[in-house]
Amino acid sequence: MTSPNECRTQARAIMIGDRFFCRFGKVGQVQTAWSLAGAQLYLPDTHHHINADTSRLDRLAKKYRIVMVQLAEEKGATP
Repeated sequence: MTSPNECRTQARAIMIGDRFFCRFGKVGQVQTAWSLAGAQLYLPDTHHHINADTSRLDRLAKKYRIVMVQLAEEKGATP
């Protein structure tokens, strides 16, 4: 079970090689981003979306890995 704080500070992303998955194109091709800024992020309460996307990647025979992304707050920073 995830705590409310984890829901706001943790997400998952799908990596394909050294790039981040961002979407499927108009004709179903896999589109990727060079950086995390362009990645599709999956929050803990939206796990069904990551399952749908990974199932589609499996059907396309793409090799991928799921990585955890966590927000780090800077000390002294104002929200």
